Amino acid sequence: MKTQNIKSGYMTSIISWGKKKKDEKGEYLVRFYDDMLGKYTYVTDGTKVCWLEEGYMGKNRKKYATITAKNSEKYYIKNKMYRNTYPQGNGDIDHFLELENGYLLATTIAGYGYYKITQEIYETECWGDFWF
Repeated sequence: MKTQNIKSGYMTSIISWGKKKKDEKGEYLVRFYDDMLGKYTYVTDGTKVCWLEEGYMGKNRKKYATITAKNSEKYYIKNKMYRNTYPQGNGDIDHFLELENGYLLATTIAGYGYYKITQEIYETECWGDFWF
């Protein structure tokens, strides 16, 4: 049976990071779906996130979740690659990860999680229109 990923909502934020986890196959990440971004966010196992969800009578309420291997598949890290150029700010790409399934991921200097990127983003070391 396929694992059902956590789906966050409005104003998703990472409260605390889990520790790097390793098993017999190696170091891995887990993921959740950020509904506001429309993208998966890859994080370390045990990362705690929160978001706002519309509640009764239009009042927002905070929802919390811990992203673990119990509510996400494991995504094994094959290789870590660093930039060839200097970043200009906290929103710029810090480094890249290649997963065993062939996905390329990138994270910002500020480190808000890893996101699946294209080969073009990897080659130019620039987010381009990724966030739009």
